[in-house]
Amino acid sequence: MCRTDGAIPSVDGRGHRASPSRLYQSQLQKCPKFDGRAGGRMAFALINARGTTSPEPAQRSDDAGRRIVSTRSFTSAASKAFTPLSCEDAQRAYLEEIELRLGRGFVAAGLVREMIEYQLMTGGKRVRALLPVWICVNMGGRAEAALDLGVGLELLHNATLIHDDLQDGDAYRRGQPAIWRRWGKAQAINAGDALFFEAFRCFARAPAGPRLLETMTAAMVRLAEGQSMEFQLQLAQDHPHALPPTLRTWEEVARRKTGMLFAACLRAGAAAAEQDEPTVQAAGDYGEALGLLFQLQDDYLDLIGDKGRHGRGSDLVEGKLSFPVLWAYEHGAAEAVAPLRALFAFPREERTAARVSEAIAALQWSGALAATAAWLGAAAEAAQAHMFSAVIPGWIDRCLAPVAHAMPPAGASAPTDVGAAAWFAPRSGDQAIADVVP
Repeated sequence: MCRTDGAIPSVDGRGHRASPSRLYQSQLQKCPKFDGRAGGRMAFALINARGTTSPEPAQRSDDAGRRIVSTRSFTSAASKAFTPLSCEDAQRAYLEEIELRLGRGFVAAGLVREMIEYQLMTGGKRVRALLPVWICVNMGGRAEAALDLGVGLELLHNATLIHDDLQDGDAYRRGQPAIWRRWGKAQAINAGDALFFEAFRCFARAPAGPRLLETMTAAMVRLAEGQSMEFQLQLAQDHPHALPPTLRTWEEVARRKTGMLFAACLRAGAAAAEQDEPTVQAAGDYGEALGLLFQLQDDYLDLIGDKGRHGRGSDLVEGKLSFPVLWAYEHGAAEAVAPLRALFAFPREERTAARVSEAIAALQWSGALAATAAWLGAAAEAAQAHMFSAVIPGWIDRCLAPVAHAMPPAGASAPTDVGAAAWFAPRSGDQAIADVVP
């Protein structure tokens, strides 16, 4: 079990001294030493600022006997006394410990472990690892309660990437050969499967793990559904299992493939902070919408930048019907759509750089890129306006940083039919968030 007194265990679950894999030594960043007690800063600030709050906040004690107020009783006066931890602060405080935990404690051995460590060594921003810890701290919880949840979610994410690379035929991940390309398809399946179960071992160690078991397993089922739907979307329309190539289908796929894991991250952070079930559910709803925003940004980036796989237009090479492509199918002129359909008619190995460039030019001419930017701007504005954005200050801007140069200026008029704002529309459970955010 994880300790909840702020200390970091010096031995693993089998009684052996815990030490990070040597593969990780070169990756560890120069960060301040992890302090699990930092997670209590919000609660202690609220105690000090409580003053004449009414009603009297519920109280509990942690393992050291310190008083902690219930976040269900936050008041506006107390909230003003607390400055939420920024993303940069959270990275400095917890990223080193996250990397340490990512590099130790595996039961996998031999080649399976080597492949797992190789996958994690390819890097990544560790967004899904950091979000639960950051949210937990900013909702009054203790970082230690969320660290294993964050690590588990990062492992889940990487397990899906191993399988995605194989299924999509992506030979490179973050500039390095994909596992299937280096060790073969059969071994890539083994590595991904093992990493899924290593992730659930992390969840089992977390105090909130049992509470989140259904959430995590359901997220994986939904993710598999999304992957299946994405393949169905690429089938010929006369195929019995084909899905209609519409923006509505894109949203359903994105909710499952990307939204569910972000929802799990936010639910994990709220649960680790010991919030009640309506609050945890509302946090998950916001996370699901953030997943749509993140996927939309990813689709846009593929056409104006480089995601580190095949260069610009990698989704087109893979035959993926991304948001801009589907927008062009629904709203673009026939002559603008023709180069896209022609590109997808070629086998993957014949989708040359010249043909991809022609398809991108067609998307530009059809208005699909401008429409995608408008949807992205509307989604970002709605996400910023949502009350839960106070718990992850600055994260929306960081998410959009890779495409910021191609976004419309703030306040620019957007088409009246932009529907992205509806992703963040108030839900019945949002009052629970209103009771706990700063």
